[in-house]
Amino acid sequence: MERSTIELTSSWVEQRAFLNLAIDALQDHPVTNTIQKELNELKATEPDLKSEY
Repeated sequence: MERSTIELTSSWVEQRAFLNLAIDALQDHPVTNTIQKELNELKATEPDLKSEY
């Protein structure tokens, strides 16, 4: 794996851990389950690198 790929993956894992800490801090707040459900539904998609911007 290229170094940049490893760094990007590591960054994603770190950000996801931060989100999990934030959700844990909410404890029994009514919105916690909604947030967790929405995060679980997120799907990574491969970008279209062929299109021009």
